[in-house]
Amino acid sequence: CRCSVNPDGTIQASGGLFIQLMPGAKEEAIEKCEQISAILKPVSTLINEGHSCEEIIRMYFEDAEMLGTRDVRWHCGCSRERFAVALKLLDEKDMTEMIEDGKGAEIHCHYCNTYYNFTSREIREILESKRAENRPA
Repeated sequence: CRCSVNPDGTIQASGGLFIQLMPGAKEEAIEKCEQISAILKPVSTLINEGHSCEEIIRMYFEDAEMLGTRDVRWHCGCSRERFAVALKLLDEKDMTEMIEDGKGAEIHCHYCNTYYNFTSREIREILESKRAENRPA
């Protein structure tokens, strides 16, 4: 897997190749994969040159059968609601301390770098909801 970066630090092109041999693959197939990957340019270079994914695959394996394609995009599934659920998983003692210190909580998603702030009042509401869910019916 390789990546080329613009002068401003943004990603210009990124690509990689994942080859998985099927059960019962012959030694010659393994050798062919190794030989081809040793002589071809890095995938990110081929992408920068304007080659499509299908063209790149054909460079590696002329007779490859394309079973399907899928676009890959960066996505973080975090949300304020998801972190509220995570807060509910904390010990009641810890939640009570957050309420009593009056500062609330700041939660940082290390994946997308988003910060979520919860006031002491919101944490109290989450704690009350947790207690209500745990009461016997």
